[in-house]
Amino acid sequence: MIREGHYSAGDVLSENELCKTLSMSRTPVRVAINRLATEGFVYRQKGHFTTLRVITTADIHNFFQFSLAVEEYAVRYMYETQGTFPLQQMLDLIKKQEESVNQNDSRSYLQLDHAYHITICSVLGNKEIEKSMDNLWEKIVLLVYPSLYERHARIGAESIHEHTALYECLATNKTLDLTLESLRQHNHNARNRLLVR
Repeated sequence: MIREGHYSAGDVLSENELCKTLSMSRTPVRVAINRLATEGFVYRQKGHFTTLRVITTADIHNFFQFSLAVEEYAVRYMYETQGTFPLQQMLDLIKKQEESVNQNDSRSYLQLDHAYHITICSVLGNKEIEKSMDNLWEKIVLLVYPSLYERHARIGAESIHEHTALYECLATNKTLDLTLESLRQHNHNARNRLLVR
């Protein structure tokens, strides 16, 4: 229901209403809310008062800072070990992103955008990093990105252009410094696009 936009950041989630809506007993609803609270999607307060988390400017900065640190590490690791990036997979994701923007399919575009960044991180083979990226991405998408849907086409086009630039740095064996600069520029621009939502 959160993913489908039935709730907005700051909305109160009532256990009683959820039990009725979902035709479920209180125990599984409470377990689900507790898990959402543990994962940072909702805030629980005394008296079973739960609100959907409001993402702050600091949260957005933290997300992009974490994402950049992980992706920079992955790029450095691959350059230093002379590893091979999954270039075809990255190119396929860029093409699919273009299709989703042309079809004005925001949900698909956002999933493909995330898949592109996970592909960069996947070269490390570290599932804990990927899980952390997934968790942070879900918070941003579920709680912030719905407000961006109206501006999706422009935002998607800008992001795809930056994804392509990064892909080209990797595909044409640009220096590590140039590749990292492309990555940093995209991270900076993506954060700013989100902050002016």
